[in-house]
Amino acid sequence: MKSYIIHKDWNNSVLNLFKAGVLSREEVGDLFIAISEYQLNGTVNTSSEKALLLLMPLIEQFKRDEEKYQKKVERNRENGKNGGRPAKEEIQEKPIKPPKEKPLKPLGNFDEFYQAYPRKIGKQTALKAYNRALKSTTHDAIMQGLAKYKQDIKAKDTKPEYIKHPSSWLNAGCWNDDYTQPQKETINSKWASIYEAEKKKESNNNVPRAQSGFIQPPIPPSPSTW
Repeated sequence: MKSYIIHKDWNNSVLNLFKAGVLSREEVGDLFIAISEYQLNGTVNTSSEKALLLLMPLIEQFKRDEEKYQKKVERNRENGKNGGRPAKEEIQEKPIKPPKEKPLKPLGNFDEFYQAYPRKIGKQTALKAYNRALKSTTHDAIMQGLAKYKQDIKAKDTKPEYIKHPSSWLNAGCWNDDYTQPQKETINSKWASIYEAEKKKESNNNVPRAQSGFIQPPIPPSPSTW
């Protein structure tokens, strides 16, 4: 063993004896010289009876420390022969409980938005999307866009299953969408316009009408040619 340990309680005892005048400076020096000689040669050599009395319990401590050290060396030697340190016995670990997810606090006025939205589905997901949206816009802007979206749904007679989820609508920033696109011309109104144009053309060319007074409108093309 290349080193040794002197415990603080023993060291404090020697220091207190020195301060109390029980040990002289020379006796304290003789004590520590004796400790060094014992560690180097294994012999006890001191002329002070007081130093000897303090040294003996310390020597017993040195012997115990040496025994522990030698046992550790022998154990490591055996482990080396067997391929290394043996694995510790597996200790059954307690299952780690996942942390409880804290309920998400709504920002702004989410309840007003959700109550006004025409499709109630995925409320928690919608709440997360709403909170994210408020980082780039305001509640009023969202509500204004929602009002336009609801008008668009009504104008187009959108079926409920085709209405966007509230989270999808928010994540896509649909409150900024343009819902004022012109309506497409219906098939009937289209061919009515063609009929009126043909009727006017016949009138300008002074083509006599049929006896019934009815002008046959052009036959509309098949849907594949629309």
